[in-house]
Amino acid sequence: MTARDAAAASPPRHAQAAAIARGRALFNRADFWASHEAWEAAWRTAAEPERSGLQGLIQAAAALHKFVVQNNPSGAVRLIDRALEGMSAVGPTGLGLDLAALSSELREWRRRLSDGPPSDASIIGLPHLERAAAPPGGLQPAPLSVEAIDVRIVEDGRRRALLVAVAADGHVGWGESVVPWSEHGVFDAMCSSLAPALLTESVGSPAELSVVWRGVAAEGRAAAALEMAVWDLFARRLGVPLHVALGSAARPVAVAQRIHGVTAAALADGIGRARAAGFTAVHLPARPNADQRLLPALVPELHDLTFAFDLDGAYRLADVHALAALDRLAPSFLHRPFPDWAVADIVRLRRWLGSPISIGNVVGAEALANAFELGAAAIAHVDPTTIGLSEAGLVLETARGHGVDAWVGTPSVTPVAARAALALAMAPGATLPCAPGDGFGRWGAERIVDGRWSAPDGAGTAVDPPPEWLAVHEVRHERLQA
Repeated sequence: MTARDAAAASPPRHAQAAAIARGRALFNRADFWASHEAWEAAWRTAAEPERSGLQGLIQAAAALHKFVVQNNPSGAVRLIDRALEGMSAVGPTGLGLDLAALSSELREWRRRLSDGPPSDASIIGLPHLERAAAPPGGLQPAPLSVEAIDVRIVEDGRRRALLVAVAADGHVGWGESVVPWSEHGVFDAMCSSLAPALLTESVGSPAELSVVWRGVAAEGRAAAALEMAVWDLFARRLGVPLHVALGSAARPVAVAQRIHGVTAAALADGIGRARAAGFTAVHLPARPNADQRLLPALVPELHDLTFAFDLDGAYRLADVHALAALDRLAPSFLHRPFPDWAVADIVRLRRWLGSPISIGNVVGAEALANAFELGAAAIAHVDPTTIGLSEAGLVLETARGHGVDAWVGTPSVTPVAARAALALAMAPGATLPCAPGDGFGRWGAERIVDGRWSAPDGAGTAVDPPPEWLAVHEVRHERLQA
C-alpha cells in the first residue's frame, strides 16, 4: 500500500478527531447540547475503547445540560455516574483530552448536586475540558501553533479575492474568499481580530475554530478564508489530501461550469467552451426578460448537458409567469429565485413549479434544518467561502440526514477556493455537481473525464499561488507573526 493509499484509508479517524475537537470547544462554551451532538457524530464510527470514552463524554455533556438547562439535578447525577464509567475505559488522557481533570470536576459536581442544588442555582465553575498535557495519542493529532499569516487582496480582471497564507512547522496552507465590493471590511477584520486570535492560541483541529471565533468573527468571509487556510495547513502537516482531513473518502466529483454573458452569442460560446473542456453540467444566468427572450432558443444547444438556471435573487413572487417559462425548459433546478431570506415565498413557489428549487447559500446546518421543516429546502447550495469548510460539512451532513440534495458552489477567483470546494464536494451529502467557480483550471490544467474531476496527488489542496502571479495581481499585503 502506498502512502497515498494509507492516507485515503483514514478519513473516518480524521472525521472523529475533528468532531472531538469541535465538541470540546462547544463544551467549554457551555453549549452542552451541541457538544453532545458533535461527540455523537464521532461515537457512531468509533471502535472500542474510544467508543466507550466518547459515550462517557456524551453523557457528561448531557448531565450538564440536564442541570443547567432543564434544572434536573437528580437526572444530572445519574448521567455523571455513567459518564465517569465510560471515560474510565480510555484512561486519564484518552482521546487526547485531560479526562482525569474532567472526571475530578464531575465528581465534585456530583457531590454538590447530590446534596441538593445550590441555593442560588449558580452555574459558576462549570467543568472545563482541556487537551491532554502528554503527547496526544489515539484520535487526536498534536496541536498546531501558527507562526505567521500573510493576508492579501488580489485582483484579476474586475474581481477581487482575499488570499490568506498560514505558516507553521515548515508548511503553508492557503485560503480564499471573494471580496464583492470593497476589501476594507474583510481585510481589516482579518488583520485586526481573526489573525491575531489565531496567532495567540494553538489549534487542536480546524473544526474548533468556528466555535472559538464566535463573537470575534463579524466578517464571515474573512473567517471562512482563514479557516480554509488552516484546514489546508492541517492536511499538509498530516501529509493527507484535504478531503481526507475533512473526513471524506476519495471519489470523482461531477463538475458544473458557470456560464457568463448577457447575449445569446456569449452564452452559446460559453456552452461550447464548457463542452469542449469536458464539462457535462452547466449553470446559466437567467434574468427577467432574458428568461423568455434568450434562453428558450439556447436549450437545443444543451441537448447533451445537464443545466440549471441561476436567477441571482432577481425575481419576485409576482414574476411567477416568467418563472413558469423557465420551468417549462426543464432545468435540473432553479437556483436563487428570491433572496435566501424569503423562505415563505420559496415555499409558495414550490407549489406552482415542477423544477426543484435551490434556496441559495445555506448559512448553517440549523438554517437548513429549519428550511426543511418549513418545506423550503428542495436543494441546498453550500459555499465554503462564506460559511467555512467546517460549517459547510455540517450542512452537507444535515442535508444527507434529511434526504435533501445538495451541491457545493463557490465564486472562486483562484484555484485555492476551487480546490477546497471540490474537496468538500467529496462528502457523501454532496449529491449534485460541484460548481468550483472561475478559479477552476487556472495555474495549470485540471483534468475532467466524463464530466468528473479527481483529486491530484499531494497534501492539502495540492495547489500554491505562483509567486509571479501574486506579483502581478496583488494589490494589498500584510504579514502578521506570532
